[in-house]
Amino acid sequence: MASHPLEARYAKDTRPIFEEEHWYKCNWLVEAALARTQAKMNIIKPEHAEIITKAVAYAKPEKVRAYEAELEHDLMAMVRALADACEEVDSVYGKEAGGDIHKAATSFDIEDCAQVLRIREAYKIVKEKAVKVRDTFLEMTLSYKDTPCIGRTHAQQAVPITFGFKFANYANDLQKQIWNMDYQMNRIKGKFSGAVGAYNALTKLKTLDGKPVDSQKLEDMLGKELGIEMEDISTQVVGRAPYADLLSALATTGEVLERYAKEVRELSRQEILEVREGTKKKQVGSSTMPHKKNPINSENICSLVRKLRSNTMVAHENIALWHERDLTNSGNERDIIYENFAYLDEILTRAEKVARGLEVYPKNMFKNLYTTNGLVMSEAVMMELSDRGMSRQVAHELIRVATREAEEKEINFIEKLKTMEEVTKVIHIEELEQFKPENYTGEASNKCMEISTKLWGSESVKKFLETLK
Repeated sequence: MASHPLEARYAKDTRPIFEEEHWYKCNWLVEAALARTQAKMNIIKPEHAEIITKAVAYAKPEKVRAYEAELEHDLMAMVRALADACEEVDSVYGKEAGGDIHKAATSFDIEDCAQVLRIREAYKIVKEKAVKVRDTFLEMTLSYKDTPCIGRTHAQQAVPITFGFKFANYANDLQKQIWNMDYQMNRIKGKFSGAVGAYNALTKLKTLDGKPVDSQKLEDMLGKELGIEMEDISTQVVGRAPYADLLSALATTGEVLERYAKEVRELSRQEILEVREGTKKKQVGSSTMPHKKNPINSENICSLVRKLRSNTMVAHENIALWHERDLTNSGNERDIIYENFAYLDEILTRAEKVARGLEVYPKNMFKNLYTTNGLVMSEAVMMELSDRGMSRQVAHELIRVATREAEEKEINFIEKLKTMEEVTKVIHIEELEQFKPENYTGEASNKCMEISTKLWGSESVKKFLETLK
């Protein structure tokens, strides 16, 4: 029975990548790549490298667990299990080949490289999902680019925008985080430089014909064999600052989606009801209130982001290791790296689900434009007075007082202005009738097109707009 929600409830796509057996495999793949590299440099026999490579498919996780219980060292347990598998592959030369595993290596020469392999797999899934969510946001941007709704600041009605404009912001913010995650991911590198990073053991290596080995060339060749970059200089481990930055980037991506989820939650209040999460036909909202339709996926996003944020603090604590390293990062990295990828995986899945199933109510948006009885047009009137020659400061104070009086007397703001000579001698009464919220959305629609074209390209935008006709 699962004891952690990540084991059964969340992140089904990234979960297998962080399972114990897959971690063993990643380490074995590095050991095999090391053997092939050393064979190319004539350090070990090519046939031994071939046996070690084949042994990866035969190595048994249960043997690792058995050896670790005896040795209390996870990497040596993996080495022993791989060596045993070599004997399964080749009964004649397998034992000899197994003796060449881990040659001149220290544990984190292998584990830091294995971590890059594992993280790269997980990031591929996360990035694909992030791009998918971004594209869904762009679809919403274009679908509702001309749908007027009220903009809000400080949780108060401000001036009108369009509903698509909200999603243009979300798409733009998410794209920036995709770029940031790409950048931080590229800073996660491997190493093969020995116990303190100075290549001590590697300087003792000799080729099969007794020649000295170029230590840094071996490291570079191993990186190319694995398809990963190697750090320019390291201690026993690569510096942990890039890990902290990557986990922070994953968290910030979650926070961008948290902003979107909070908006869905806010706008789904009955007194606003501009959107609502879609629900299944038999979905239950409450065990006691049958009418409830709760924004559970949006709330879940906001909940999981808190875990992302908290894990970044641990990652930052891991940067300042003692001397050339200590073990204080090792235990928590088994948890926080997995969790931040897994929780972001779940957040992205739910963000996509919410956006795809979102129930949108343009009629309520239009109704809410008039909730303040015209007060949201105060800026428009002030700007018009200023454009026609009235001092901007005088116009601001005049309209501010008018809004207070209209609100106190519970009368329409535009009707109030019609009774004010200071206003009507500048703007005719008939002209005041034209000050309608749905006509005052600024460049919101144009911005929707601009951002969509920037992120998608003009042809993709054109094709999607065709589907809306």
